[in-house]
Amino acid sequence: MSKASSSRLIIVLLMFLLQGCASVHVSELNGQLEKTSPCCSSVAEMPFVTIKYDDGESFKFQGKQPVYQFEEGKSPFAAMKFPLEPEKREISVTTQPLSYYGEKGEGVLYYYFVPTLLILDSDFKVTRKIDMYEDSFASKALQDSWVETRVALAPNENYLVLYANPKRFGQEITYRDNYTGTGGGYNWKGTRLQKAKFQPGGYVTVWNVNLEREAQ
Repeated sequence: MSKASSSRLIIVLLMFLLQGCASVHVSELNGQLEKTSPCCSSVAEMPFVTIKYDDGESFKFQGKQPVYQFEEGKSPFAAMKFPLEPEKREISVTTQPLSYYGEKGEGVLYYYFVPTLLILDSDFKVTRKIDMYEDSFASKALQDSWVETRVALAPNENYLVLYANPKRFGQEITYRDNYTGTGGGYNWKGTRLQKAKFQPGGYVTVWNVNLEREAQ
């Protein structure tokens, strides 16, 4: 991994840690989704956030994101616009689980927002559809809870919409948690397997990668 990649990873992880643990129970997430009406009648009407070159944006899905009626069903979403410069562009989409406390003594539980990516051209037409679950998500999660997909953008592609496939809500996945423990004045690093479920909640970061710096 290059120094630039390491720096970007550190920044993304810090952004995640600053958000803290989730406090929204999964039942509240699903209840909020069920009663929320779609915000828009078309993709072109979505609220797009511009992500500049060498910059990123984090999205914490906890029942407050706008909702849209996608082909697979209703889901919260995030919509982004990327400037057409430079000529070579690549985006990084990462997702991590969030935690909540079970209501029946289950302790701490986890859920993932596993995005489906719609890449759009300047006319808001879908040029590609990428499912992060089908993109080796299960095997990547067994290496680290921080799961990334990279997408090179074509010259005519400058919009991205990401959402979670409602047909997978409730599906369980096992992931590897690489953690740092403390106690007795000592720190140690360890790994453990955790289980999480796909839900309309989680933490996603999108980065407009600086390829020139990353290549150094």
